[in-house]
Amino acid sequence: MTGWLKKHPLGAILALSALMRMGLWWAARQEPIHPGDEMHYHELAQSLVEGRGFFLEGRLSAMRPPLYPLAVAGLYAFFGPAHFQAVRAAQLLVGLATAAGAFLLGRMLYNKRVGLWSAALVAFYPPLLGIALFLYTETLFAFWLVWLGVAVAWAFRRESVWAWLVVGVLLALAALTRSVLWPFPPGLALLILLLWRQVPWTKRLAGSALMLAGFGIPIAPWSWRCSQLEQTFIIIDTIGGRNLMMGNYEYTPLDRAWDAISLEGEKAWYAVLRKEHPEFGTLTQGERDKLALRYGLRYMLEHPGQTLQRSLVKFFNFWQLERTTVAALERGWFGGLSRAAVLAWTLVLCGSYALAMLAAVAGLVLFPPADRRMMIVLLSLIGFVCLVHTVVFAHSRYHLPLAPLELVFAGAAMSRWGLQPTVSAQKPPTSRSLLGGSDSGAASQPKKWQYSLLLCCWLVLVGGWVWEILMVDWARVQKLLGG
Repeated sequence: MTGWLKKHPLGAILALSALMRMGLWWAARQEPIHPGDEMHYHELAQSLVEGRGFFLEGRLSAMRPPLYPLAVAGLYAFFGPAHFQAVRAAQLLVGLATAAGAFLLGRMLYNKRVGLWSAALVAFYPPLLGIALFLYTETLFAFWLVWLGVAVAWAFRRESVWAWLVVGVLLALAALTRSVLWPFPPGLALLILLLWRQVPWTKRLAGSALMLAGFGIPIAPWSWRCSQLEQTFIIIDTIGGRNLMMGNYEYTPLDRAWDAISLEGEKAWYAVLRKEHPEFGTLTQGERDKLALRYGLRYMLEHPGQTLQRSLVKFFNFWQLERTTVAALERGWFGGLSRAAVLAWTLVLCGSYALAMLAAVAGLVLFPPADRRMMIVLLSLIGFVCLVHTVVFAHSRYHLPLAPLELVFAGAAMSRWGLQPTVSAQKPPTSRSLLGGSDSGAASQPKKWQYSLLLCCWLVLVGGWVWEILMVDWARVQKLLGG
């Protein structure tokens, strides 16, 4: 048995994680779904199974991206209506596939040792395990993102333009799961032109074009359907404009911009628009979303100081400590645990996230991959998602899909344990290392400026977490502690 574990370490990691996931799945067997996003996805999936199409809140809708409801509907069709445990089981399995993708990405960027660390960190990461028990898009979106990273690394190392078609398709699948990514392809096309330097300009242009085609073709039918339904041009969904407005109008809460959705009466976003546009009630969801988008943009331009302040707060909201699963435990979901158990799980969830982020920053700053192209692409992807939520509104749940990418850098830091540093720089990947770098254990010695930069990044992160605890969530912390 020990010999098998040494011979197949990735298999051992995934097998142990599968056992843990089975336990979590069994513990959640009696838990229903809850109001909010879960109910929306359930309603969409149920209407698809019943043959009514994307029917939500009493009408055909384009409010949500289609891929996740379709996946849930497929499980309902096979296992039975409202079979929430089937969805949870599928998502826990998808998490294993995400860990396998993290292994490949870590190996391609660094070496097999980093790949194994990355797989282990993703496979046992408590926040990702917890979110898989909800009917949320985060688990599927994380899967697409990590395999998108693998596809980009693969495409950069080849001289065939057709590899970029696969990248475009994966990017489309990710955007059809969560629409935050639909504006990213032009930026990626530019990165292909600038970074894919081993081929001539003609191939770079062809690769960029194929990536854009691979992205656009799967999205076009859904975009056409939504545009016809909403009587205005829609790319993925009709929720982006209202989200922008809720994060940027006169009643947006400063410390909890995401909570603007709970505002009612005259402070609600739709009430504000109805005052300005008497025809609001006769418009489609898409047309209302466009009005909200214009209102939010106008408000931001008219209040630049307040917008800057809010954006800074939303940036830290995005990277704040885990709160989705913690809030669920506090509300008595998943078995109604004792106060001590809730506190223990809170420490596990928040502590694991904090340690993972600190390790990820350490890996990125001290041990960047030899292939700087991939570092630039991954940072661009992470930064783009963060930027969108910084402008719109942010919640700690929204950074979860990025965790597998970040944990690859954390794996790079963790893999240095016990290794002797050398003064030699890492060698760039060769054509022989299509699926991974060298398995050498040597690591170049970081410079003093890298340690200084790391310390600054850590201070910013920890400062943001401390501010969130003391200035925003202190009353909740006291309640959790029994005060």
